Amino acid sequence: MKLVMTVALIATAMLTAPLGHADPDPHKPDPGNHFCPGGGTVDQMSPLEPSCDGIPYDDGAYWRAINRGAPGTASLVVVQCVKPPPPPGLFGPQIIGVVPAPPGSCQ
Repeated sequence: MKLVMTVALIATAMLTAPLGHADPDPHKPDPGNHFCPGGGTVDQMSPLEPSCDGIPYDDGAYWRAINRGAPGTASLVVVQCVKPPPPPGLFGPQIIGVVPAPPGSCQ
């Protein structure tokens, strides 16, 4: 009888213990869970497509998740590695928005 009670208590303790989990990577946004450690923005090119950013890496590149699709419809989330545009005047006309990051960024 003691063995049955001990096993029952251990099983109960295991089932009621909280699940452990690691903290999410702050570089990778998760718009489904509203985890945008780098901030949430609205694309300047399309104000209906909100984006969710991760924290930038040392080179300034960061992950951006963009929700493509009209509100209330099935949408597609596009995740890409981007960088802020260069300052105006250094490399030609001012670029609005972000630009794709070079290969090797976001690692």
